[in-house]
Amino acid sequence: MNKILMMILVSLLTACSTHHANTSSTLNKETAMTENKPTPQFTQRQLLTKLLAMMEIAHSQDDFTPERVSQVFGVKLRTQGLEEGEFLLTENLTPDWHYYFDRTNTGMYKGKWSFNLELRFYNERKPDAAELDMSEICDMNIEEFTRKAEALGYTSYPLFHREVRIPGVLLERDNLKLHVYEARHPSDTASPRCIERIFF
Repeated sequence: MNKILMMILVSLLTACSTHHANTSSTLNKETAMTENKPTPQFTQRQLLTKLLAMMEIAHSQDDFTPERVSQVFGVKLRTQGLEEGEFLLTENLTPDWHYYFDRTNTGMYKGKWSFNLELRFYNERKPDAAELDMSEICDMNIEEFTRKAEALGYTSYPLFHREVRIPGVLLERDNLKLHVYEARHPSDTASPRCIERIFF
C-alpha cells in the first residue's frame, strides 16, 4: 500500500514539475516577445507636433531638407538608397496603425529639383478600406491641428478636389501649401475628425 501511495505521489510531483516548466517556458516566450517589440518613436500627437514645429520655421518645401527635418524631429531619417534630397520616416504606432512621412523627387521644375512631401496614416489590416475608424490613434484631430497652424500664421481654406468640397482643410503661408485630408469615418459612429493624410 505504501509503495502504491509513493508511486502516486511521485507521479503527481512529476506532473506538477512538467506543468511548471511548460508555464515558465510560455511566460518566458511572452516576456521575450514583449521586450523585443519596438517602442514607437512618436505618438500621433507627437508626430503632428513635430510637423507643426517644422511648419513654424519653414517658408517653402525647400526648407524640408533631410538635415533640417532630422534636426527638428530629433530622429534619424532613412536616406540610404534614395535620391539626393529625399527621405523616409516610417514606423508602427500600434500593431494595426502605421505611418510614413516622406519626401520624393518629382523632377525638374523651373530649373531646380521639385519634391512632394506626404504624411499618411493607414491601417495595415485594412489598407484599401474606404472608411476608417482612427479613434485609436487620433490624439490630435484636424480641428486642433488647424488651430495650431493658424496660430503660426497659416490661413485655412475649405479643401476641394476637382471643384468638389471634400472633408479637410487647405493651409497656406508664404510659399507653403498643405492639403490636410480628414479620414472618412464609419457613418454609424461619431467622427472624431481624424487626419488621414497631409500632402504638400
